[in-house]
Amino acid sequence: MKNNTKQLIMDIAWKHFSMYGYTDTNLERICKEAGITRGPLYYYFKDKEDLYRQVVLQEVEKMEKEYTRILTRKEPLMDIIQNLLNLSTIYNPLLQRANSGANEIPKIKEIDHLNEEVLKMIYNDFQQAARNGELKEGSDIMNMIYFLYTYYLGIVTFDEKMNVGRQQQFYNKELAVRIFLDSFRQQFIK
Repeated sequence: MKNNTKQLIMDIAWKHFSMYGYTDTNLERICKEAGITRGPLYYYFKDKEDLYRQVVLQEVEKMEKEYTRILTRKEPLMDIIQNLLNLSTIYNPLLQRANSGANEIPKIKEIDHLNEEVLKMIYNDFQQAARNGELKEGSDIMNMIYFLYTYYLGIVTFDEKMNVGRQQQFYNKELAVRIFLDSFRQQFIK
């Protein structure tokens, strides 16, 4: 029962932090939705920042597993990119907010570590694609990664701005991914 209560609090907190951000999330509302008093909340979490940190770390763990699953498979580069972009269409709004660097949000250093590790894995996959002859002659790997990363950030940032509080997607993400992949393939892939 104890772990169920803690996870229930974290699940509800995830929803609130994702929807309202750190500053506008209210612990009283989380307790009310969980059907508990503040006592159990403070049994598991020192304060709001501790709750936020534990919720974000849980999400970082999930995303790290997903990125590792995608980036350690031996498949053609375009399949890897497709899978990365598909992951971006379900990108976690809480991690987007936590990764934004906004001053009111407690800094979670594990997010920076995750970003660094993902970029290293992507770089290795691009190097392997170059060795396999998948890339056009003269393709600059760092420019390719920058192009991919900029597009990826565009997807999650646009989604964050346009879909706040909406029940449906504002735009067709799958179409956006397909257009990007066609452009990327034309520019860089043999």
